[in-house]
Amino acid sequence: MNYPWQQLVGVVLDGQYDLLELLGESDGSAFYRASFHGGRAVIQVMQEQRTAFWQRAAQLDHPNIQRILDSGTAQGMTYVVFEYPDDRLDSAAATLTGSQSRDVVAALRSAIAYLHERGFVHGAVSPEHIVAVGDTIKLESDTLHDAAAGGQATDWRQLKELAEELGVPEEGWGGASRRPWFIAGAAVLAVAALVGIMRHSTTHASRPAPYVPPVTRASPAPPPITGVAVPPPLVRSQPHPAGSWRVIAYTYTRYQDAAHKASTINQKHPDMQAEVFAPNGRSKGPFLVSLGGRVSRAEAQKLEQRAKSRGLPRDTFSRNYAN
Repeated sequence: MNYPWQQLVGVVLDGQYDLLELLGESDGSAFYRASFHGGRAVIQVMQEQRTAFWQRAAQLDHPNIQRILDSGTAQGMTYVVFEYPDDRLDSAAATLTGSQSRDVVAALRSAIAYLHERGFVHGAVSPEHIVAVGDTIKLESDTLHDAAAGGQATDWRQLKELAEELGVPEEGWGGASRRPWFIAGAAVLAVAALVGIMRHSTTHASRPAPYVPPVTRASPAPPPITGVAVPPPLVRSQPHPAGSWRVIAYTYTRYQDAAHKASTINQKHPDMQAEVFAPNGRSKGPFLVSLGGRVSRAEAQKLEQRAKSRGLPRDTFSRNYAN
């Protein structure tokens, strides 16, 4: 029986964490946007009792690993408090210079080695699990697990695959730097240079792939997209007898970025039927990458699990978009 995670919205967890919004559900747990006296955070609430593990993980201290601010038990479940990401990165290998690619791999190599030395493995070393926190790129921490169960080889294999995608030979992995990538000015210029995403990062982000609205002048409506295999080009939420649930894998501020990602998913996983879904219309974001179109709740839950098993983001989520 699935836990009614939506009922926790509005609860003040453990007397200090105000759960403001349900961001997604996954494998017996849920993620929430939350606020507390120290600011804002993403909180994972899980039915599995793993307090001791997360207390140990909270001792990790590496510039390229997302910090765990707190953990404990409440409502009969375990909760973990993660530092709030300002943006989520996506892969755009074609935009990387050789030097930038080497910087990415070096930082990840350093973070992975640090985790392994302290008895942890990451388990999901891929661009979808890299976030920006302030001026620093970090591996997400919600995928961490104990190295006693194995997995170190998987981390290195995933890093090798990413390095190959970025064109970085294994002999170029050395000299790992702890230096963060700095965000210049008002835009995420350093992040954009690495992954080809130009979007502002001074407002809050949500899981997955946060929508970050512009704060300067309004952007003009995006031009028509040509040569992008997204069936159909754009879908809006309408009442539908077959179901009103959708599985959302990514969120973007620009239609072009969402269309490109949907096309990439369809080329690699045609059965996912990725498409761009704009709940507020073509002229106004956010632009969501939806999998499988409109489906029933049961179908959405099955599709969500299948997508995650294919390597799509662990925080892919299902939501009812009935009008």
